[in-house]
Amino acid sequence: MELEVVVGTSEQAAEPHASAKDVLKAERIGMPQPQGVPRGKLRFRPSKDWQEVEEDHLLPAGLEIRMDVSRGTNMARLSPGGTVDYAGAKDNYPMVRDALRAAATWNKLERVKALVDTCFYDSAAMAPALLEASAKGYTEVIEVLLTGGMCKADPVAVDATEGQSALHRAMTNGHEEICKKMIDALPSASAARPMNRQGLDPFAATREEDMGMVAKRMEKYLAEKFPS
Repeated sequence: MELEVVVGTSEQAAEPHASAKDVLKAERIGMPQPQGVPRGKLRFRPSKDWQEVEEDHLLPAGLEIRMDVSRGTNMARLSPGGTVDYAGAKDNYPMVRDALRAAATWNKLERVKALVDTCFYDSAAMAPALLEASAKGYTEVIEVLLTGGMCKADPVAVDATEGQSALHRAMTNGHEEICKKMIDALPSASAARPMNRQGLDPFAATREEDMGMVAKRMEKYLAEKFPS
């Protein structure tokens, strides 16, 4: 892969072989960052490793930048001695939440991975995406969300809007393999029984949907996972 180092200025990016798109990207990276976050922009969470810069990323100052000329993409990482401003990025959680949910709804696995790897969020911001993927049975998306990065999605957190957990949604939709992955992520058998808005745990809610055999198999799996 052909890489060219860019030190954050448009003059250095504007090499003769760079395309107009490359130059525009480099100019965006080199510009001083505004106060706050423009609508639709996602704060980039840098690390010591090179990471690809997405179109909607807003980069902090002081990063090392490389341009992949062959692909027309930029890579960024922390400069030596650089630090990550976690506290200052909390204003971006709602935007990341919406981006994660949209990507999960359409089963865009690579997009979900990129957001989890390079953005700022908490477990609550991951919850809508996990609910969507649980309903639709998108196993790979769920694996990424449960593994997490900055934190992990909680499969038994009851969403205030939906009134149920991701485990409720997965089980009532008959996605047994996904339910098993969620149970595997729990610390105890009791944690697998959050109450939804109707006061039903995932197993009781599944029986209410005339899916008693699914509930029975999941209870058996839970008992095997956490033997008395």
